[in-house]
Amino acid sequence: MLRKNFNVNEKCENGETALMVASAGSYLDVVNVLLSHGASLNEQNVVGHTPLMKAAFGGHVEVAKVSIDVEQASTPRSNEHNECALSVASYKGHPDLVYILLEAGADDLNFALSAASKGGQVTVVELLLEYGAEINSSTFPLPSPLECAISNSHLDVATLLIEAGGNINGAISNGNTYLMMAAGKGDQRMVELLLVYVYTQVDAQIVGLKPHWRGEAYEAFIRKNKDNNNNKKKKKKKKKKSKKTDRRVR
Repeated sequence: MLRKNFNVNEKCENGETALMVASAGSYLDVVNVLLSHGASLNEQNVVGHTPLMKAAFGGHVEVAKVSIDVEQASTPRSNEHNECALSVASYKGHPDLVYILLEAGADDLNFALSAASKGGQVTVVELLLEYGAEINSSTFPLPSPLECAISNSHLDVATLLIEAGGNINGAISNGNTYLMMAAGKGDQRMVELLLVYVYTQVDAQIVGLKPHWRGEAYEAFIRKNKDNNNNKKKKKKKKKKSKKTDRRVR
């Protein structure tokens, strides 16, 4: 049992408390003991992370549930960097925890969508969109979800966002377009994807129709990438066979 004069919220040099350490390690019984003795869920370490956020990093659902059930866990919702448990769980790709936080009333969906896009988390992106996250929004310090996906070469997420209405004509802070950004990174597949959608959108606008993202141009793009991948695999197999033949000759 803890002494009455013991400070359960005492911090070390990096601002960590016992509750943060236990939450990060998913030690549910320890978390319960600390909470029963007055441990605070609102304490932040030097980078602004709370015990709930520490649990979110690891996707520790049961620990998070306990924290959420305690009323004080709801404030503060985010730190000075706009990080919160929802954005952390979204970036790390923990859909079960994201769902629990959404059901508990987490309302910073837009920042979380950018975080999930940056992390390449397709399932989480889909979930956040279903709950009403704004697809073309941006919350400091992260840019729009589509820019996050493109800048980190997450082709699947970029495809999903564009199909859901993401603005492919957006510009990044220095005035470059998304296409320029992908080209500058040497990301050939992303460049091809953006070009396919740009031309599909233009063609649809010319005839006055709503863009059909999974049209012939898109299917051609997918087939091309599959063919390229298959050709790479065949070349690797040929190299392996040639090496074996050389060894036999020797």
